[in-house]
Amino acid sequence: GLGLVWYDAQGTDRHHKLAICLKYRGIELAPAGEAPGVFTDGTHWMKEFFLQGEKLHLSHRDYVLATLGPGSSPGVHLIVLGKTSSLDASVFSPQADALARRLYDSIRSEQAAAPGLRGTDAAAPAPRRP
Repeated sequence: GLGLVWYDAQGTDRHHKLAICLKYRGIELAPAGEAPGVFTDGTHWMKEFFLQGEKLHLSHRDYVLATLGPGSSPGVHLIVLGKTSSLDASVFSPQADALARRLYDSIRSEQAAAPGLRGTDAAAPAPRRP
């Protein structure tokens, strides 16, 4: 199975790339060569996504470009995890993409059901911290 962790931003600052974000938490990551965008700590595969405003960003680059404007929300940093002992990185990557998309679609459908709720920042559950 897959796990999901999300981090709220520190104040109004933007989120760092996955490897830097986790390095601040004492976790060293290495790229999984066979699957672009996937990293490992030796035990888990990890892939990052960003919920910002009403968008799901699939890369840190896209996220940074979307948050360049003044007053833009930093959004939520999503990290999908899977055990390296359970699946290959090339299998994990599309599963991580699908999980992030399902979460995004679920949030969007909640927003449609409650028109006063706007942006994923307001709809996302409180961030969980390890």
